[in-house]
Amino acid sequence: STIRVSPAQTRLWFVNRLDPRSPAYNMPGAVRLGPDVDLAALRQAIADVVVRHETLRTRFIEADGEPTQVIDPVDTVRVDHTVIVAEVADLAEAVARTAATGFDLSAGAFRAVLLRGPADNVLVVVLHHIIGDGASLAPLIADVLVAYEARRRGVAQEFVPLPVQYADYALWFAEVLGHRTDPGSVVRRDLDFWVDRLTGAPEVLTLPTDRPRPQRPSGGGGYVDRALGESVVASLRWVAARAGVTLFSVLEAALAVLLSRLADTDDVVIGTAVAGRDEPQVADLIGMFVNTVALRTAVVPSMTVRELLGQVHQGRAEAMVHSRTPFEQVVDAVAPSRTLSYSPVFQVSLTMVADAVVGIDDGPLGFELL
Repeated sequence: STIRVSPAQTRLWFVNRLDPRSPAYNMPGAVRLGPDVDLAALRQAIADVVVRHETLRTRFIEADGEPTQVIDPVDTVRVDHTVIVAEVADLAEAVARTAATGFDLSAGAFRAVLLRGPADNVLVVVLHHIIGDGASLAPLIADVLVAYEARRRGVAQEFVPLPVQYADYALWFAEVLGHRTDPGSVVRRDLDFWVDRLTGAPEVLTLPTDRPRPQRPSGGGGYVDRALGESVVASLRWVAARAGVTLFSVLEAALAVLLSRLADTDDVVIGTAVAGRDEPQVADLIGMFVNTVALRTAVVPSMTVRELLGQVHQGRAEAMVHSRTPFEQVVDAVAPSRTLSYSPVFQVSLTMVADAVVGIDDGPLGFELL
């Protein structure tokens, strides 16, 4: 079946068309399966999960100049095609390389690769962001491992039927938003709010960097890992409690002050991600629900800390009320200057993740998640 794509998916499809080799929107997850793997059972397990989740058998093609998603029927799922097997000498390097391989979205947006090392096996699953978000990895890996354990016993896992598929949700959500020309629609109210909130904000945050911005994004970057001590975290929580705000608001306010001083501005816009999984039916669904909102803060030197925290907390609460409309439509409505050298509306984002598939942990069946 063919179904129209969402505004967020349209943007991701367009970006992919610019550079299909780019891994910028890959969502990878890996699990260590141990030295002995039943490949036939693993292939069947992946097939079971692909049948269960329509998003995993969705392709994106161009029709009449527009992106369209095609959901392949269940009977097209080939068990022998579900897992790519590779013999590797260096598992860590192979995991990174597999996670960084781009997608031809016309052929699919999901891959599963079994990396066979000298003494271990690692299963790497990769979603393109057009069909999944960070919250999709946990149900995906859990379903794969449960199905694999069942297939190793010679039976098929009897999954509880999903209440909805992602395409069903997307169509329902489009109806909820309504049309931007309808003054009573959710999307019209949201866009009016964002135009009022973001009009006049600085289009670019000029930070003191060690090199000029590139004319086009390269996808390159660095990673700095810092851990806050328990006493610092306890102090941050104490400040939040005393001010009657959330820990996120304290972190956002601190970041706004820092950026204000670095960029010499009293007007700071910070982006953040929202999960978009407000409906209980989509809690365990693989799909692209996440949205982006822009948080604008006036950093006035005469403000007290409590006043700044109150402003930040109230601003985020108001933003969340209007967080349903896709950020792409917000950008179109606000109409900032467009350039490839920096992202529109904001260039710094803050995300607070309470629970994610990161680090090494015990999987649902004793397998190790990487």
